[in-house]
Amino acid sequence: MSALSALLLAFGLITNPAYGAVDTVARGLAVQAAAQAPAADPRISVRPATVRQVTGRSYLPGNYSATTSMMTRSWQRAYVPVSAIKIAIPNWYVNTTTGGEVGFGGVLTATASIEYPKGTFTRITFGGGQTSGTAADFTTLWSDLTPLGFTIPANAYFRISIYMANPVGLANMNYAFASDRGRGDEFAYNGTDHTMDATVQGSGTTSAYYPAAVLAMSDRPVWFVIGDSLAAGINETITDPSGGRGFVGRALAKLGPYLNYGVPGDYAQWFVAGHARRLELLQAAGVTAGFDLYGSNDIYNGRTSAQLIADRATIRGYLPSINIYDGTVTPRTASNDNWKTAANQTISNTTTNTQRVTFNTGVRAGLAGSPGYVDIAGGVETSTSDEFGPVQDGGV
Repeated sequence: MSALSALLLAFGLITNPAYGAVDTVARGLAVQAAAQAPAADPRISVRPATVRQVTGRSYLPGNYSATTSMMTRSWQRAYVPVSAIKIAIPNWYVNTTTGGEVGFGGVLTATASIEYPKGTFTRITFGGGQTSGTAADFTTLWSDLTPLGFTIPANAYFRISIYMANPVGLANMNYAFASDRGRGDEFAYNGTDHTMDATVQGSGTTSAYYPAAVLAMSDRPVWFVIGDSLAAGINETITDPSGGRGFVGRALAKLGPYLNYGVPGDYAQWFVAGHARRLELLQAAGVTAGFDLYGSNDIYNGRTSAQLIADRATIRGYLPSINIYDGTVTPRTASNDNWKTAANQTISNTTTNTQRVTFNTGVRAGLAGSPGYVDIAGGVETSTSDEFGPVQDGGV
């Protein structure tokens, strides 16, 4: 068992069937040890420092639009001091209709800036000091590791502004409260380049765009999440000051840098069929551990437990040196009172629910090669006769 796994287990974040239930004494000793020797705590630092992910608000576009330009701002939190920064802008998106990664079909042009402190803009450069950058179809545009001329302190908030254009089309995030306007997100279709001024962009909260990675020198571990809408947090209506979204993501954002690559509508089998660009990003971002939360769309659209377990093993094999933890799959139900009570819910499909229960049983027993799991279903699932407590495999 790795030191990281041991600490996560002690803090009650991960359950490993080989080690049983959380030991409260072990948790207390882990807290004490971390307080006495924080430099040795693997949740806090890795050695040596490299250029890696340093914020917690990086997502992937999954909503294609024929619009040819977008102007966007996203607020970010620096987990470490940042004096030079590098960002990633995909000239592709995750297609949630046919699956896989898809290029737009045209050349992407982009400009970008850092806003820190508020109202002060510093140009992010591309291609060795150029004001703008271009990327061929189905590639990722990386900026230079741009020196800022100042240092953004650890835990400080700043904004990244991006203007991009593609004559064929672009993609963004598009779901409720994808844009956290209260803390500084902005988004507008078309228009002009405002990366070096504070002109407010748009007014809505359902469209947003974020850099796919935000890198700087760091010795912090980098977590990632892959999955579908539950990982992405598609139905969340309350934004988090840590920047986290979705199952697991909100917790990870409180620990340190992470990448949320959950895409609404995605499937594990689609990730297996087309993942090259996402894998490139994860490796470039210096990920140290992650969570595979795929499964809901797969199971409820006819995949079996055995097929999903096989997909999990295949995905784990893409990053063989990285611990990729598993998540259980929550139930799907219909309700005649807008999910106010358990008694008024019914299982959407008993056949697929059987596969879900079988899959979750396998996860709890320990999948081959898995370092551990988070029992999401175990924390939220109940039965129609129990309104107030979790009931494993209860169905609602």
